[in-house]
Amino acid sequence: MANKDEFSKIPRSFDYQVIGNTLKTIRRDYFRALLVFKVLTEIYPSEPESYFYLAECYEGLALKVEAVACYHKFLKLTKDQADIIETKKGLNIWNQLQHIQTRENYFPTPCKNP
Repeated sequence: MANKDEFSKIPRSFDYQVIGNTLKTIRRDYFRALLVFKVLTEIYPSEPESYFYLAECYEGLALKVEAVACYHKFLKLTKDQADIIETKKGLNIWNQLQHIQTRENYFPTPCKNP
């Protein structure tokens, strides 16, 4: 039989996270998953995982500003150093790619002469 300490490590929002992640990962229904994770962040505002999954939904819907804001909220709340390192690494790569895309929009490569 499992003891209480094992269950105390599971976030209270775990069942809802499973529902949201099923919508996001298996069905690729980012909009409905987004709704689930938005509600979770309102009900359980101190649980970092919901913000991470919400950021992934925003990313899947190409709403990058919102995604970055949620990733930063996740970084403020999480205590897991491995998660912090991986998330920061991903954000740095993302910022570099965004900078390259923005630069290309302002300075498009010249067309070749016909």
